[in-house]
Amino acid sequence: MISAAQLQEQTGGQLIGPSDAAFASFSYDTRRLLSLKPTCFVALTTAHADGHQFTDQAVLKGATVLLVERPVKLPPNRAAHIAQVVVPDA
Repeated sequence: MISAAQLQEQTGGQLIGPSDAAFASFSYDTRRLLSLKPTCFVALTTAHADGHQFTDQAVLKGATVLLVERPVKLPPNRAAHIAQVVVPDA
């Protein structure tokens, strides 16, 4: 498992939320995100879509850490349990 603190250290990003939130895999597509194991959702921004629009869905499907380019608003009942690592370019 990788902790949000370790991800923050490796990326040099800003950590928002619990540093001990952990994940076992990465995903950038909520359609393929399975809640079977804790996941880091990478909010990619492309010419076709902005992954930041799907962070709520990712959390509902089991994402425990979000790798984002800007902080996202989380549902109040989940904000204390989900970490965000904010980086210049996800």
